Amino acid sequence: MFPPSGHQDVSERRLDTQRPQVTMWERDVSSDRQEPGRRGRSWGLEGSQALSQQAEVIVRQLQELRRLEEEVRLLRETSLQQKMRLEAQAMELEALARAEKAGRAEAEGLRAALAGAEVVRKNLEE
Repeated sequence: MFPPSGHQDVSERRLDTQRPQVTMWERDVSSDRQEPGRRGRSWGLEGSQALSQQAEVIVRQLQELRRLEEEVRLLRETSLQQKMRLEAQAMELEALARAEKAGRAEAEGLRAALAGAEVVRKNLEE
C-alpha cells in the first residue's frame, strides 16, 4: 500500500528543487530561532548601509539642486541685462524715429520755402 521508502525520498527531493529560493527575510527569521538577536544586528547593519546610501544620494541631489539654482540665477541675471539693453535700444530707436520724422518735416518745410523762393524769383524776373 505504501510506496517504497526510496520512492518517497525522490518525490520529496523533487518538491525541494521546485520550491522557490528562500528569501533573505525568511533566512533571517528562521535563523532568529537559532541565534537570538542576529536578525536585529543584520537588519541594523543593512539599514545603516541603506540610510548611508540614501544620504549620499540626497547630498548629490542637493548639490545638483544648488548648481541648478545658481544656473537659474545666472540666467535670470543675464536675461535682465538683455532686457535692459533691449529697452535702451528701443528708446534709442524711438528717439531716432522722432528725429527722422522731425528731419522729414524740416525737409518738407525747406522744400516749401525753396518752392516759394523759386516762385518769387520767377516773379521778379518777369
